[in-house]
Parts: sequence; structure tokens; C-alpha cells
Amino acid sequence: MIELTKIFGITTEFQKVAPRGSVTIRYLCSFNLIEVEVSLSEIKGGVKEIAILNEQGASFFRKYSDNAGLVLLDDEIGAWESVKADAASLSQIDGKISFTLSNKTNSRLLRGREKIKGMYSWVGFCYFLSSDASKFRYNIELETNPA
Repeated sequence: MIELTKIFGITTEFQKVAPRGSVTIRYLCSFNLIEVEVSLSEIKGGVKEIAILNEQGASFFRKYSDNAGLVLLDDEIGAWESVKADAASLSQIDGKISFTLSNKTNSRLLRGREKIKGMYSWVGFCYFLSSDASKFRYNIELETNPA
């Protein structure tokens, strides 16, 4: 789709807007777990939805899998697709390094990947929260499986 926008001369434009407040994020890191706490209490009105992105490099993390048995590689992951399973992971093809997030009842979890030469190279998960959320907590589980 993005390649078509180039052909038709459609461009992306970023416009400066007034800040909507501030967000405080606390990370507690241990060997195989990152606990994340997001404080959204300083966000002002006019916000429709809040997105919390957890992205990495699309050349490194190329495999999606979830605890419902779905396995996808590279472009099969999609641009922004809903995660239906309770937990989902992104890993290297060989599974040596991975990170996992869980679906939370007070949000929507999506997976995504875009790798377009010279433009984008990301893969990750996004939690979408309602605008009235004041705090959000989640864990990023890390796993390494040496050969």
C-alpha cells in the first residue's frame, strides 16, 4: 500500500500540535522480565485513544507466534492486525531471542510489521487504551534459547 502512495504522489505530513499533557513510564527490569507501568493521569482532554507501542527491528524479529498456535513469518504478520490469543511473541526465525506480551482486558493488543526499503523497518505490538485510562501496567517477557 505504501509503495502505491509513492506512485500516486501521496505524501505523509507531520504537523506540530499543542501538547496533550505528559505521560510517565516506569520500567522495572530483571533478567527475563520488564515490568512496565504507564501513568496517564496528566493527559488533558481531547484525546480519543492512547497507543503504547513496543517496537523492534523488522530484520531481526521476523517470526510471530501466539499461544493459540498461530505462527507467521515476515510479511504474513501484517501491518496492524488484532491479537486474539492470550499471549503473543515476536522472535528471531530460529527462536533464539524473543519477547512476549499478554492480551489485557482493558485494552486492545495489535501486532504489526512494515519493512519497506528506505522508509520503514519495524515490527512490534501496540496496546490501544481508551482515553479515560489513567494507569496501565503490563509485562514484557524476554526469552533466550541458545543453540
